[in-house]
Amino acid sequence: MSVELPLCINPRIKDNHDSAFSLSILEKHESFSNKWIIEKFMILKYKKYLTYNNPFQLYWKCFKSKIIIFYKKKNIINIIKKQLSRGRYVHVQINEKYIPNRLSYKKFDYSHNLLIYGFNESGKIYTIAYNADGHYTTQEICENQLFQAYKECKDFPIGQIYTFNVRKNFDFNSLDVKKLKKLAKRYLNPRNSKTGINAYNYLLNDIKTAIAKELSLDMRSFRTLFEHAETILSIHEHFSLSSSLVSRMKKNASLSKMLFYTALKYEMYHDKASLNEVLKCFLVYYEEEKKILQEIINSL
Repeated sequence: MSVELPLCINPRIKDNHDSAFSLSILEKHESFSNKWIIEKFMILKYKKYLTYNNPFQLYWKCFKSKIIIFYKKKNIINIIKKQLSRGRYVHVQINEKYIPNRLSYKKFDYSHNLLIYGFNESGKIYTIAYNADGHYTTQEICENQLFQAYKECKDFPIGQIYTFNVRKNFDFNSLDVKKLKKLAKRYLNPRNSKTGINAYNYLLNDIKTAIAKELSLDMRSFRTLFEHAETILSIHEHFSLSSSLVSRMKKNASLSKMLFYTALKYEMYHDKASLNEVLKCFLVYYEEEKKILQEIINSL
């Protein structure tokens, strides 16, 4: 018997495993709408790096989920196959020391997440995660590799397996003009110093500190910023906005992409001129995003 559940290998949001795993599932669902991404990924937060103000995927209302707990000596392969056969995806914590094409493979212990979406008759398990090259991609691994990686996960002496699927009749189109305006206002006027537009103050501090001390940048922040710009741009796909405003949104999204690659250039070559350009581009992007969102509020 073989099972392969639907999976989007290039979801819109990939800032971390939890978001990427969830959207890999959701973006293949027949009733999914990108409106839901706008609603759930508009608000940023800073938590050591720039990310989204979302709970762990297990608590997303669009998923029907449960936790299965096993002691590490018990073989989990059959229960994983059983869950997959019932149309449920499996999220599991493993030790990447035992998973090929990982930075830690056969070198050191490293606990990380894995999404499992199928298996075949040849004893292969279908997974997706970030590999040793930093690419979010699918991979077939052997059943014994998965079992060993699960059993040797040091951070969790009692293993937790999350299984979930999309709730029937869940409404992914609930975002309307009223909700969008409220969301944009909340983003521009956050109550918490580390959420909404305020999160950028911490990223700005990271950039300035990197300039002063010649430190590395956390590229996750710049990937999130680029994804966030694309999320804001997608508003025009569902709501009527002026052509001039849409043009500015596209320009700012392009600037966020250039910002990402300039930050990457600095990380690769440690070119201080590139780091100064990151600061310059970020300040322009930051001010323009505030103006764009305020104009969206005023025009709807």
